[in-house]
Amino acid sequence: MIALYNDEISNIAERLNLPLVGVYNKNKLPSERKSGFYVINLENDYDKYGNKLAGSHWVCFSLNKNNSWYFDSMGCDLMPVEVERYLNAYNVYKNDDQVQNLGSEYCGHFCLAAMYYMHHHHGQARVVLNRFTDMFYHDLDSIHNYKILKNYLNSILH
Repeated sequence: MIALYNDEISNIAERLNLPLVGVYNKNKLPSERKSGFYVINLENDYDKYGNKLAGSHWVCFSLNKNNSWYFDSMGCDLMPVEVERYLNAYNVYKNDDQVQNLGSEYCGHFCLAAMYYMHHHHGQARVVLNRFTDMFYHDLDSIHNYKILKNYLNSILH
């Protein structure tokens, strides 16, 4: 597995029949809020000089009137200001379990796995998202978490 780009995330989400609203940079969130999944890159699309930026880290969230959630595979529940403002009208559960180690480039894969899991397991967002992160080692055993993630994605994509 290698790092994923916007179009790859969109294509895989479509193959998985996920209700993906879109894949965005944090500074390009759409003005209209729709129910469904959003994948967000935590870097702006361009720097202050107009140079296109490569992106930094993928997170995802779901907007739903009564059961919204925010997932960051690094376990950081502090959202960028742009995302915090976007979600301020919703009661959002944020995970704080780190399942991806710092050197890994699998944040897009973790987002796809989380969205698929959340889409197919119903219940209170806090409970279901915790069940998802509990599939992984929280001591950041990157080899084991990579294998778990790869096996999970292979099982849902085939």
